[in-house]
Amino acid sequence: MKGKKLIPWHPNNLVNWKDFYPNTILKINSNNYQEFTKYFDKSETFSDSFKGFKLIFLRGYYADFMPGNLKKPLRYFQKLGFEAQIAPLKSGADVDRNSLILENYLHKQNRPYILLCHSKGGLDILTALAKNKINKNFLKGIIFSQTPSGASTVMDQILSKNASTSFGDRVKNFCMRRFIYYTGHYPGGLNLTSNDFKKKNGVYDTLKAPCPIISVASWSIKASSWVDSYHRRLSEKLPGVAHDGQFYLKDQLWFKNTIELILGGIDHAQPAMGGLGFDHCRYWQTLLKMLEQRC
Repeated sequence: MKGKKLIPWHPNNLVNWKDFYPNTILKINSNNYQEFTKYFDKSETFSDSFKGFKLIFLRGYYADFMPGNLKKPLRYFQKLGFEAQIAPLKSGADVDRNSLILENYLHKQNRPYILLCHSKGGLDILTALAKNKINKNFLKGIIFSQTPSGASTVMDQILSKNASTSFGDRVKNFCMRRFIYYTGHYPGGLNLTSNDFKKKNGVYDTLKAPCPIISVASWSIKASSWVDSYHRRLSEKLPGVAHDGQFYLKDQLWFKNTIELILGGIDHAQPAMGGLGFDHCRYWQTLLKMLEQRC
């Protein structure tokens, strides 16, 4: 018996989160959404001058344990003629350690570059920018995909031994906590908790955009990866509130001076891993085309 054929993801497939998450009230920028849809449908190429910019991917939490994380988009852009690399971040390190890695890595760049950040990778570069030790002359643009502006409820539950969850979830939390400790992911996990975001006390929010920035927040109804998807937990915690399986939609919204996009049907892991009919190469290509218009 053949499996069910996957329907390719399209920005028009799941537009209204209220159909699935009725307790979510947000404003959507229709112009940004229409622009994304236009470029997604046309799949346009890039100018030769824009191809002179180097593309640097910043991966998120757990990335070292997700085989192929952002590898396909990397190869895709290299075939298009871009010089593209994945920054040597440690997926379990805290933002301070990774910001130092970025400081040294970006200091060696001798040409204009664009940063494509997934999840916590965005917090790593924001921390580096807050320390004002990044040479911004070569930084021509940033894309944030699901970079959190608020804490992960799931990480709060996993790292707190007294989290109010079911017995089954407490067992899972214990196992995940052991995994996080033994793989060196505890420091990075703390950065995603409520206590850590409170300590930052709006440091990220007060940053001035050093270049054009596109920020994507997403919501989904289906898990694409067991590592990064906790749909049931988040729906039970706040019924009817939109999320992407890891962060609530409201905790992915960023600066007022960014080009902000809210897209439906994208699980937290899909921009890095693809799956379930989601073409993550085309996704990043569309965002990059939008950024090209502003560089």
